[in-house]
Amino acid sequence: MNLRDGQLEQLADEHHRLRDVLGEVREAVRDERTCVSTLIDLLVELTMVLRAHFDHEENGGFFRDVEADAPHLKPRSEALRAQHVSLCERLRVVRRCAERLPKDNCWMELSAAFDEFTTQFHEHETLEEELMQDAFGQDMGSKD
Repeated sequence: MNLRDGQLEQLADEHHRLRDVLGEVREAVRDERTCVSTLIDLLVELTMVLRAHFDHEENGGFFRDVEADAPHLKPRSEALRAQHVSLCERLRVVRRCAERLPKDNCWMELSAAFDEFTTQFHEHETLEEELMQDAFGQDMGSKD
């Protein structure tokens, strides 16, 4: 296995941080009394945390190590890497909707867009966890 324990811990920490920020955004989206600027700030924070996490996976060795240790998993690894673009785009849709809130009362649309993002994100993370287990026989969830 090439993936170092430090990398596993960093990925687990990133997942924990993402879950925390997702929870904060979820609460803000569910409460129509939320200050729009606060919601937008939370979405900016989520975007930054998500991009840093994806950058770490793409350039920090996760996908490289999966493909080195288990070359037969490369198609799955590439498909997951490609999902990073669509996840970032879904989050941009959520943010654009939030930016319209002062003018448009689109809380239901915002909530639906955020739900779509979180569903896709959680499915993506589950598939990455399965990829890690298949490649390295490790469960990142045990590091949480």
